[in-house]
Amino acid sequence: MKTFCNLKWSIQKIDKRHLDDIVSIHNEAFPHFFTTKLGSSFLKAMYGWFTENPLAIGYVATNSAGNAIGFVVGASMSVAMYKKTLSKEKRIALILGIVKDILQCPSQAFLVINSVIHRTAHLISAILKRSRNRKELSVHSFSDAYLTSIAVLSDMRGTGVAQELLTTFVNEVKERGHFAIDLIVRDENIRAIRFYLKNAWKKRYGYPRSDGIPHSLFTYVFKG
Repeated sequence: MKTFCNLKWSIQKIDKRHLDDIVSIHNEAFPHFFTTKLGSSFLKAMYGWFTENPLAIGYVATNSAGNAIGFVVGASMSVAMYKKTLSKEKRIALILGIVKDILQCPSQAFLVINSVIHRTAHLISAILKRSRNRKELSVHSFSDAYLTSIAVLSDMRGTGVAQELLTTFVNEVKERGHFAIDLIVRDENIRAIRFYLKNAWKKRYGYPRSDGIPHSLFTYVFKG
């Protein structure tokens, strides 16, 4: 159990019982993300994958009451392979998650449909421009490990929780025998970028994703 200004917390492996807290943290940290707009049930199914697949890596920081105050998830596979695997293994659960949220809150349907239309429009635009810039549709990985997401509650920022989560994740990836880790971050997320740069991550390249928002791929390479 670690302590910061009388706040006690510890790091542990992700578990299904943490999913509701993880979804809440995600919604607070990433309110404008496409996945957020697909609903909490979708997110619960998505993060559930990290409690099931042996190639997944996931940790949570919990307070003295046992509630998650931060999390980090990723996998022992490239960015492209992670997306392909998640879609293959959790497709039905992800779709059912969206349907469940819409049934529970009909107004959610407009948000989901609008988000899908917006993303599809950008994807079509990227396809039309593909011959000029192939990076608009694909990510060229520099490693076979991927940090998918890391977040902490807003009032936990600056406490060292995120640092401990990142360090724990990096250490496990190293123990699994990988030589490097990739992650993708929005260019507008200056706070996160500074955090990664401080921890020796290097920017490889920037590119606009299918949603039209500029992103960059960062890589952490293990020494020796």
